[in-house]
Amino acid sequence: MGCNFTTPIGDVISFSRGGGWGKDSEGRGLIRVAVVRGADFPRIACGAYAGLAIRFEKESKVKSMSLQAGDIVLENSGGTDSRPTGRTVFITQELLDTYDCPVIPASFCRLLRFSEKIDNSFVYYWLQDMYMKGRTWSYQNRSTGLSNFQFKVFAQEEKIPNLPLDLQKRIASVLSSLDAKVMLNNRLNDYLTA
Repeated sequence: MGCNFTTPIGDVISFSRGGGWGKDSEGRGLIRVAVVRGADFPRIACGAYAGLAIRFEKESKVKSMSLQAGDIVLENSGGTDSRPTGRTVFITQELLDTYDCPVIPASFCRLLRFSEKIDNSFVYYWLQDMYMKGRTWSYQNRSTGLSNFQFKVFAQEEKIPNLPLDLQKRIASVLSSLDAKVMLNNRLNDYLTA
């Protein structure tokens, strides 16, 4: 079966929005939120969901940036000289259920929601592969000492494989099973260490 790499990733993004940071205390028109920051990505990827920053954000903004299971959060600012921007994390229902308030991406992150013609888990693993291979370096620019991910350029230029939806789901299922085994082994190691 051939694979046609002609779909720009922007063509399968149905919704994209930057995040917020809000205030550190309650106020009029503000609601309590948990905030996913780039620094949280490694822990979340390992299944450790506790510890997100709790902030207070405008209710009107929260409605448009509340995360849903299956969303992907992209780090679009930050990075270091040795680590580019463009890291991603997959939002699970388990993460959302950990908090009794809405969960939003931080201001240096971007919420990505994909169309129904593509499997969200498949896109996540594809983005992980893109990052690991170093392709996000080409979408980075540096201003005022801070690296920024050029999202519009990325959305137009980065191509995702045109695979049938059932094949995407099978690929994502295999990779997800491997991730689950890694998480279980990490928890066992933590238990044994304790």
